Amino acid sequence: MLILLLGSLLLVRLHADIRALSGHAQILLALVLLMAAWALFRLLGLDARSRERRRLLGLSAQELDTLDGASFEAWVAAQLAAANIPVTRTRVGHDYGVDLILTLDGIRIGIEAKRWKGRVPNGVVRSLIGGCEFHDCDAAAIITTSDFTRHAHEQARQSRLPFALLGRPTLANLPAHLHSLALTAAERPD
Repeated sequence: MLILLLGSLLLVRLHADIRALSGHAQILLALVLLMAAWALFRLLGLDARSRERRRLLGLSAQELDTLDGASFEAWVAAQLAAANIPVTRTRVGHDYGVDLILTLDGIRIGIEAKRWKGRVPNGVVRSLIGGCEFHDCDAAAIITTSDFTRHAHEQARQSRLPFALLGRPTLANLPAHLHSLALTAAERPD
């Protein structure tokens, strides 16, 4: 708010100088000021994306159970972004079993986010393994609000990729678990 006030006072002070500029220079100055205002707006977190990220980060474990699948995926992405982990969302409908891709220490990790009530079965593990091959990932993780079946654990252990099954108890510390997975993948011989 203070910055906007100071900016307004500066504009009033420079009003005479601005009027002396040619028409093209005035347009250029207006564009520069608009871009600066937009950048300030984003920097202060006043845009809709920043507000939504803050809302998602404030959700309790019980509130996660009320989200739909896409919102849970956005929650996972917000958690990682808050930990300064760059994340890319794959195209909906063409994700081949991978919702998010992140890179930690040069290791590409494919992530499938599942907001489920029941246990996640091994079919999801199989799908993520195929998706990680398609997206050229070095490791894989399924993140869920639930837990995993015994067969899912067996399938993940048998995978050639380093694999993490991250259930409800791990949600509070996702970045640490994913850093550990990246470390495991980096230590693995090709």
